[in-house]
Amino acid sequence: MTPDPEAALEFAIRHNSDATLAAMAVAKSSRCLRAFPHDERALLGTVVSELASNIVKYAGHGVIRIEPLFQDGKQGVCIRAIDQGPGIADVEACFRDGFSTSGTLGLGLPAVRRLMDSTKVHCPEGGGTHVEAIRWVRRPIGLST
Repeated sequence: MTPDPEAALEFAIRHNSDATLAAMAVAKSSRCLRAFPHDERALLGTVVSELASNIVKYAGHGVIRIEPLFQDGKQGVCIRAIDQGPGIADVEACFRDGFSTSGTLGLGLPAVRRLMDSTKVHCPEGGGTHVEAIRWVRRPIGLST
């Protein structure tokens, strides 16, 4: 996989309003996500919103980074959420519908996993959470299914 750092987008996340602005920017982005049809960009905005909201809720602040990917003639995107919060004690459980440590519905990370082609969570020793979510373009712009 080859990321394109020149076309990457990065958002500092400190407040819920940052999560909203990042999601809106991704849904409207033509720079980083030009290979994705508009409706798929909206799905990616939902993923960004969920990951950014989790940063605010559990860590207080962090970063969302979006990078276009290229592999074997395919185009895609990698969305990374990085924070220095307490980490996730049970990474497998966090992807089960209804699991929550904060009293929410526990639907966010399971939805991210369903919307993306691959989702990995890493909690480094010493704290923090790193989420990497990848989605590949399903159809070229302008073609409908």
